[in-house]
Amino acid sequence: MMERQVTLLTHDHDLALGRPAEQSSACHWSAAGSTREDAAFVVEGIIDRTDREYANHTAEELFPWWQVDLGAAYRIDMVRLFNRRSHAERLSRFTILGSVDQANWTAIHRHDGQPVLGAGDEGAAIAIDRPNLARYVRVRLDGFAPLHLRAVQVFGHLPDEKDADALAAFVARLAAERDAVVAGRTGRMLKIGNLQIFADEERYSPPIIRSLEDGGYEGPERSILYAALRPQDRVLEIGTAVGVLSMTAASIVGPESVATYEANPYILEDARRNFAANGFGAIRSTNAVLQARAKMAEVPPTMPFALSRDFWASRLGATIGDPDIVEVVDIPTASLEDAIEAHRANVLVCDIEGGEAGLLLEADLSAIDTIVIETHYWAAGRRAISDLIRKFVSDGFDLDLDLSAHHVSCFRRGLS
Repeated sequence: MMERQVTLLTHDHDLALGRPAEQSSACHWSAAGSTREDAAFVVEGIIDRTDREYANHTAEELFPWWQVDLGAAYRIDMVRLFNRRSHAERLSRFTILGSVDQANWTAIHRHDGQPVLGAGDEGAAIAIDRPNLARYVRVRLDGFAPLHLRAVQVFGHLPDEKDADALAAFVARLAAERDAVVAGRTGRMLKIGNLQIFADEERYSPPIIRSLEDGGYEGPERSILYAALRPQDRVLEIGTAVGVLSMTAASIVGPESVATYEANPYILEDARRNFAANGFGAIRSTNAVLQARAKMAEVPPTMPFALSRDFWASRLGATIGDPDIVEVVDIPTASLEDAIEAHRANVLVCDIEGGEAGLLLEADLSAIDTIVIETHYWAAGRRAISDLIRKFVSDGFDLDLDLSAHHVSCFRRGLS
C-alpha cells in the first residue's frame, strides 16, 4: 500500500473532522466505490497525498456537490476549503449551502469565479457573514465539471440568542422576497436545476407548466451554456422568457455580465421577479424588439408583437386572427449592434421563435465569438435557417458538434 504524505489540519475546533459525508456521484477516478466512502476522505484530516492529488472525485456532471453532517445545528462562521492543486479552475465558481434537515438549503456563500481559491498550502479561509443555522454543509460546484477537493474544514459555534434573532430576520427577508414573486398571481414555485421559477397557473398554458414541472425546460440550451461559457464572458440574450437561460448564464459569468432583451412585456416582468427571487437582480433586462442596424433606417419606433397563450410562441408577424394569439402589443425597437456594443458582449444567446433569421442575417456579429441559438423551421422556414447557418460560417464561426444537437446549436470562433 502506498504511503500517504500526512499533513494534519491543526485547528482544534473543526466541526467536520471525521464526520459522515456524502457527495453527488462517484466515478472511475474516485478512490472508493461508494459516494459515502469517497466523500469521507475529505474530512479525515489529511491535506496532501502521495497516491493522488485529491481526496474525493465526483463524475463530470452538472452542479456536483459534496456535503458533511456536523451532527448538530451550528452557526457556521468559516469554511476552509482546500481545492485540488491541478485543475483548480474547475472549482472557480461555487456555492456553500447550509441546511438543518437536508430538504431545505440556503446559500450562505457564493464565489463568482476569480480568483480561483484554495489551491495553495493554506487552502482558502472563507468567512461566512450571512446569518445561518446548519447541521449539513454542502460545497456545490456551479457548472458542469467534476468536483475534487483535498480537504474541507468547518468552524462555527452553537447558536446564541443574537444568532437566533439575526437568523429570524434573514428568514423573514427571504420569505418576503418569495412573497413578492408570488404577489397578485395564482401559481407555485417550481425548481429547474438550482433555480426557483414561478409557474403562473392562470396565464401559462398546460404544456408550458408541464415543461417547467419536469425540470427539462431549456435543457439543451442550459447544458451548452455550462460547457461553453467562461467566467470572463459577457452575455447578450435575445428572448428572455421566464429568465432561466439568463440566470444560468449569470451563475457562470455573474449577473452584471448578462443583459437580456424580451419583446413580451408580461413575461419579462415574470422574469424580473424570478431574477430577484434567485439573487440575480443585477441582470439588466429591456423590453424591446431588436433589429439589425442595417435595417434601423426603415424600422418604425415601435412594432406590433403578437402574444401567444404559449409564451414561447409569441412572435412578430402574427395577428389577433391567429388561433393561439391573445393580444398584440406595440413594443419599442432597438439596434442589435448598439446593444452588443453597450454591453461589450462577446456571447450571443438567441431563442426568438423564428425571428432569428430576420434579425441575424443582416447583423454585424464581428464582436461576438460564441453564439448559442435555437432555430425554428416551423416559423422561419428551412431556406432561411440554412441561409443563416451559411452566414455564420462565412463570418468565421464553426459549428461545435460536441455541444450542438437537433435545433439547438453552438457556433464558436477558433475551434481547433
